Amino acid sequence: MAGRKYQGFVAFEVSKAKGTVKLVPTAKSEYSEKNPEVIFAKLKEIAKQHSVEIDQWSLFEIKGGTEPVLMTYRYGKPCLTLFPKDSRKPTSRKPSDKILIV
Repeated sequence: MAGRKYQGFVAFEVSKAKGTVKLVPTAKSEYSEKNPEVIFAKLKEIAKQHSVEIDQWSLFEIKGGTEPVLMTYRYGKPCLTLFPKDSRKPTSRKPSDKILIV
């Protein structure tokens, strides 16, 4: 799982042979990184409508995750990741007493 946010547009691809729906990059669409909640709702709706499962590489859920964020995985492909609400809080660190000399 990469740590970069996906920047761009996505579309939905249904494969009846595999029985899955997945996110695919596209040049222009109404679905982008700016509206991950809408993408998550549409992904669930399409899966239910076509009686297929969501592809394992298109949805990643961290334990207790409820907040969708469009991230990248292998080769820059889009993946919807569900993070816990409190994971986006900034962390406080103690000042380090180490000095790096190059």
